[in-house]
Amino acid sequence: MSHQRSVRSLLWIFTCVFFVAILLFVKSSKHASASRAVLDLSPFTEVVHPSPDTAHVRYNGELYELRSLEGIETKEILDYCKSKYRNRWDKRFAEDLVVVLEGMGKKVGDSVSLELRSLDSNEIVRIEKAPMTKGNRQAVWKARNAGTSNPVVRNPGLLDAQMQKQALVQFESALRERWSYFRTGIEIPGQIKDLSDVIGKQELSNNDFALRLNAIVATACDGHAGVTGYRLLPGKMPFLIEPVGERFVAFLPDRSQFIDPDYPFIEKIDGIEIETWCDKTLSQVVKGSQQYQKRHALRSLRSLNHWRAELGIKQSEEILLELSDAHGNLKAVKQIIDARNPIYGIWPRSESATLKNNIGYLRIKNMDDEAAEELITWMSRWKDTEGIIVDVRDNGGGSREALLTLASYLIADDEKPLVVNAAKYRLYPGFEKDHLAARNMYRIDSSQWNPRERQAILAFAKQFQP
Repeated sequence: MSHQRSVRSLLWIFTCVFFVAILLFVKSSKHASASRAVLDLSPFTEVVHPSPDTAHVRYNGELYELRSLEGIETKEILDYCKSKYRNRWDKRFAEDLVVVLEGMGKKVGDSVSLELRSLDSNEIVRIEKAPMTKGNRQAVWKARNAGTSNPVVRNPGLLDAQMQKQALVQFESALRERWSYFRTGIEIPGQIKDLSDVIGKQELSNNDFALRLNAIVATACDGHAGVTGYRLLPGKMPFLIEPVGERFVAFLPDRSQFIDPDYPFIEKIDGIEIETWCDKTLSQVVKGSQQYQKRHALRSLRSLNHWRAELGIKQSEEILLELSDAHGNLKAVKQIIDARNPIYGIWPRSESATLKNNIGYLRIKNMDDEAAEELITWMSRWKDTEGIIVDVRDNGGGSREALLTLASYLIADDEKPLVVNAAKYRLYPGFEKDHLAARNMYRIDSSQWNPRERQAILAFAKQFQP
């Protein structure tokens, strides 16, 4: 009897514990769901990045430049996203705004304050309590992910000829008023006029219109500028190409090997020489140095079906390659077109180290705060090295922090100030008075300069021609 009572007691205790556990689980699940719902909020219905340092947002149906959110400047938020989320910074900013702000120490409620600038009138608009809703956040996600794994900005409707002409006028106005590189593209005014004439004579799709705008921007030498919103025809090369001297090599995207180790050089694709393909893709490549253009022309060639169409070549699932060895012997190879875009990634993948003969090798992959911290660590170890190699190959740029940190080790305290960077300010009304200060560039009359620095600047300014 005693034994049965003990069993019943244990069963009763187990039942109670199990019941409490279920309650706790339900409450926890509800709490987690509620937390997730609170995180999935946004005041915007669309987020666009015309450049890495700015954000255009759609609020109440209108597109604005976002100047600040909850009193935090947009660039500061974007810099935080780049530092924390690296190559997914734009996704986190657009889709996980609550998480981003809380990570910056800003508690977010059901509304936020915004400072916006109208893209049409440059008028500054301040919203004290912009509603944060789940519907808005879903709209942002849909705008970024509609129909593609590589989100692009899309116009919600088709542009007729009149609308395209109006857009072209606004496009030229923006280039003239706000683009520092406008004068380097001396053909741009003529190209805009030619496009306006084309619009009057034939119907252009949104895609074709955007591609032509991008080709105009590519005329100048600004590697950070471009037009988004267009899509190239599907069908990608399953391999990558890079120049080696006067020849080209074809290799797998993970760089594990050449397509054919015995025949590493690629001569032709579909019977057409690589140089001819590059001449065609150059229409969408910024006019930089010869090396820059060749490298980016090859990168553009990844969208092979698009460039096949441009050259009048029939679309095919097969890609016919002509490879060669070091002695010029040829070999025909077939590859299959791929839906995915092969990614180059950062290369080389080597890390900072001390090499033989007591040489320091400093690998800077990205210009960010982490690079500056790593630089300090290694420079402290290399006080007695014979020399230092600084490798910035494939570094896409970023903040100036790493450069300033490196300079502090190379410039003696008693050296005379040296002007290494100068620019002529654009006085566009939408720009802040010191809009270049974020890049450590201050006006000539700024209180930032000490007397010795000011003297060097004045001497430099006498011979400086913007």
